[in-house]
Amino acid sequence: MLVAIHQPTFLPWLGFLHKLIQSDVFVVLDDVQIQKTGSSWVNRTQILAAGKPRWLTIPINRVNGVQQIRLTSIPEGADWCKRHRNLLHEAYRQAPYYKALSDFLDELYENAGNSLLEFNLSAIRAILDLLGLSDARKLVMASSLAVDLQGTNRLIELVKRVGGDSYLCGSGSAGYLEPRVFEEESVKLVWQKFAEVNRNQLGTSTFINGLSIIDSLMMTGLDQTLNYLGPVKT
Repeated sequence: MLVAIHQPTFLPWLGFLHKLIQSDVFVVLDDVQIQKTGSSWVNRTQILAAGKPRWLTIPINRVNGVQQIRLTSIPEGADWCKRHRNLLHEAYRQAPYYKALSDFLDELYENAGNSLLEFNLSAIRAILDLLGLSDARKLVMASSLAVDLQGTNRLIELVKRVGGDSYLCGSGSAGYLEPRVFEEESVKLVWQKFAEVNRNQLGTSTFINGLSIIDSLMMTGLDQTLNYLGPVKT
């Protein structure tokens, strides 16, 4: 059984969805510390507006000391949802699939609530539903597994707790993973093989990678976006 482990990213890029659909179980790291200052991919993403990358950032309430993602809240009464919707509509109004998917942009924000984790999970599930990949059974919260370890040992134990024997890791993991420990614990390392395919983007002739999947959906539609993600693990 192949297990992937990742923080709950906000309107993620294609590589995140690729990792999710290639895995048998996807463990959501909801119990790790959120960045103390600034923003991370947990509460921000990039889209393309007027040919340039533009951040969409969810405001969050910060507390002193350690703050887990699952306990991070969004300020009540904030108008960020309206700002996000307006920017998305403005940015992609001329996109080939805007008319077909414009309502989806609004639906993403209809039930934002005040929990960062729940909003991100809701958006991820909505994207999966849109693509016909509804498989929420794959998503397991790390906090429900109560693994009190750190680093490589924690990853290995999370894999084992959900019945896995293989760990799907991205190329960015090479700098901190300890392959020897995985081998000693009889957990196979499987390296994610994903590279974005250049596609048409609004306002630029130079392809910009790493954008939210929203960009691909608006520019290439559902079927082509599915092709970019590759075959679904069954």
